[in-house]
Amino acid sequence: MTSKLETGIMYICHGAEHEVQIAATEDSPWVNQQASLNTDSAEPDLPVTTNPEIGVYKTFSEEGFLCTINCPPQSAETPVQALQLRLQSEFTAAPYKLDFSLGHHRLAYVDATGHEQFQVIEFDEGAILNARQVSHYTSQAIPFEGQWKLRDEILGPSKPENDGQVSQAFKRGTAGSYPVRVVVPSLYYEVGYAYQEFNVTFLALTPWGNNATLQINSKPVTDVSKLGVICTRGQSNTLKLLNPDLLLEESTLMLSSASDLAKLGVTIEYLDVARPLVGAEISWPIISSASTGKSGWFELGLSCSKLKKDWENISARVISANLADEVTAINVRERPISDVGALFFPEETVPLELTFEPWMLGLRVALKEEGADKLGIKANPPFEQYIEVTESLKLSWDVTSGANTGSFKFLAVCEDTTTALTVDSRVISKISAGAFKAIKLNGVDIADLNKPDFVVFREDVNQLELEANPQGPLPGMKVALMPGNLHPDLGNIYDPPLSEANAQTIPANGSVKWTITAGNKSGFFDLLFKFTETDEVFPLPWRLLSKNLAEEVDVEIAGAPVPEAGNVF
Repeated sequence: MTSKLETGIMYICHGAEHEVQIAATEDSPWVNQQASLNTDSAEPDLPVTTNPEIGVYKTFSEEGFLCTINCPPQSAETPVQALQLRLQSEFTAAPYKLDFSLGHHRLAYVDATGHEQFQVIEFDEGAILNARQVSHYTSQAIPFEGQWKLRDEILGPSKPENDGQVSQAFKRGTAGSYPVRVVVPSLYYEVGYAYQEFNVTFLALTPWGNNATLQINSKPVTDVSKLGVICTRGQSNTLKLLNPDLLLEESTLMLSSASDLAKLGVTIEYLDVARPLVGAEISWPIISSASTGKSGWFELGLSCSKLKKDWENISARVISANLADEVTAINVRERPISDVGALFFPEETVPLELTFEPWMLGLRVALKEEGADKLGIKANPPFEQYIEVTESLKLSWDVTSGANTGSFKFLAVCEDTTTALTVDSRVISKISAGAFKAIKLNGVDIADLNKPDFVVFREDVNQLELEANPQGPLPGMKVALMPGNLHPDLGNIYDPPLSEANAQTIPANGSVKWTITAGNKSGFFDLLFKFTETDEVFPLPWRLLSKNLAEEVDVEIAGAPVPEAGNVF
């Protein structure tokens, strides 16, 4: 320990062992003589022990006289006690007096907490500073009253609990670093007090999304709650936290998820593992299985040891690299397109509509074209203009055809996929008889395709057949046989039945066929060829007769019906 020669008092502490080194002045006669420690015989017994023991001589060497004072532990309430030892040379009558103050002089603070984390003003956060006030030597609680201070500002008294615990709430409305101290008088130190300093940092805004941002596959995550982390299905993706100003350096970070990742075929390395942030970034591989990976939503969360509030509800999704996998419907004229593609007529405007999977919400899609410009085709919104998938999960473009017919392609592209959705498309002429190679009834071509007229007989089984012109627009389209405006119940049976649901694909070579079993009633009725992609119809008038002419003719003589038995002349 250090002797305070200016006051002549040395401070020793309960529970400590102190070394006292007494040096001789130059040319002192004490050097190499015997000396001993002694006490005033009138004083009570010493509460300490010494080495050498009281009254035992020891050589006062050129280096000085070294002795040890052992102070037994005492309770925190033990009062300060003044002591005096005397260093006596064997040849000198006047001793050298050593004055001591024995008490709990050297205090310390341990278990300091509450300053490790940043306080975020936007979340109205404040610190609760805590420490335990103890003896430096024994670590027992010493509940001496002190003060909490911010520089020269007194924040309040420091009144320890029985266990030495001291606490102080601290909040500020301005960002910055604040050096808060808890101080307690301590004569052991030259400054007159012991202290614990807490550097408390207040931030105006949370680092989440400000100082610390996310990146997925080298692409910034711009809107965590809406767009979020967009991973590619069947691939390994890399999620990074970027901390360029090193604000969160030396903290520990943990990525978590409450979602059923296994259901999506997703694994995340280091999930729920606290890891140190070293430098300006840290990364997590997010792996979507090539065999079991599925598209869909999941959520992530991030915690940081330096922040009280976690980064919660980080929206995340897995989507296919091929946009076609994420489109559930392609409609033209509010009808699904068939394998033949999207069909348009010259100089008309009709909607092209795409319907997306739910996890495409918020992503941006544009419509592009290949070959449409040569046909004078326009779109609104314009080609190559990105538009956002809204909560309806539908995007629509009004497509206006030019005057010419021909083939082209629409390409739907998304900023977050690599492969476009391709829609084969055609501008075709309005369907007329010229699109037919033949219409047959029971294997016989009808005479005039422009004016078909069919006659069938009761209870006969007939076959209606449509054969398309191979060079026309019909091959690949779907056609259904449908009832027309005139369609009384004559008992007819159709196979396949009259319904759009039973539409058949028209081959380039060959025909589509229907079996019509005539009913047992005569009469007129209408049928239609309906081409489901374009909603166009081609009328087919029919009449159903009996093979017995008598059932179809009323005979009168002289204006009177002929009786069943006949007339007699």
